[in-house]
Amino acid sequence: MFGWLKKKAAQRSLFKIELTTRTLVVISNGAYANIRVTGAPHPSDVSEIKKAQGALTNDIKLALAKGATFEEVRSRIELAKSKEKEVTQGAETAIANVVGDIAAILPREDLDHNKNDKPQLSTDPKIAIALGVCRECGQQVSAEADTCPHCGAHRPTRIKPVAAFEPSGAKVADAKSGIRAVSKFAVVMILISFALMARLLIRGPCESDWKKCVDNEQLVNSSTKWAEVQGACKAIASGMARYGTPKWPAAPFRTFPAGNDYITSGKAVAIEPDAQFQNAFGAMVHSRVTCTYDLQADRVIDVSISGVGVSER
Repeated sequence: MFGWLKKKAAQRSLFKIELTTRTLVVISNGAYANIRVTGAPHPSDVSEIKKAQGALTNDIKLALAKGATFEEVRSRIELAKSKEKEVTQGAETAIANVVGDIAAILPREDLDHNKNDKPQLSTDPKIAIALGVCRECGQQVSAEADTCPHCGAHRPTRIKPVAAFEPSGAKVADAKSGIRAVSKFAVVMILISFALMARLLIRGPCESDWKKCVDNEQLVNSSTKWAEVQGACKAIASGMARYGTPKWPAAPFRTFPAGNDYITSGKAVAIEPDAQFQNAFGAMVHSRVTCTYDLQADRVIDVSISGVGVSER
């Protein structure tokens, strides 16, 4: 069961890499378009790209920690790029910088999947009978050898006897305490496993297919599609700022109307009431951002921002 959960966690982390990669592509493409118009990068664009790169870096490290391979990470990034209508040179460079930084800190063996450092015994049955592996250095050695020719270990293929001992009362008490601690840990892990399985069952098909969500609330809270909505709406709205860089909540666009019109119409109205945009005097003004997103076409249709310090779009 734990193996299945670990594999599921790795797959979910790879899917998140796909989403953050697509977000980085959208932001980089927008910055590239602004450069073509103004001739120079906007400071807010540079800031948003760095944030997106940081998010992708964290997601890659998390996926590797959960058991995904570096090759799986790169494949998922390429898949994300293939789903975008356009990947500009700026987006390619931004992604390549993140992948290069990760590759630079990984051990060599994590990058080379063909490397095999395990000792190999002879495949000839006549030879294999007389050969063994040294218990000290792991090299191939004769089973009858008194000394390992590689490390000098005495009788290298024989197992060392374990000395008998009589545990003291304190050691017995420590052992019992350790057993109780392990038992409590096992119970906690089992409860966590059941909670994760229940969460997966509750989310159901809505998680990967927004059309199967029951209502707007389930789409926002359970579907991975909403991460795309958040990233695209935030990128477009940030690009509309006339002064400085907007400030956003940690999880923007979590406000939504009741009902199921997101699913029936294929268009979602994402609302962020707590964004902050800078005005001409340098003060940050609380602004309400309303973003209309086409779930079918995967694009932002319209963005409106109340308050000051924004450009018309």
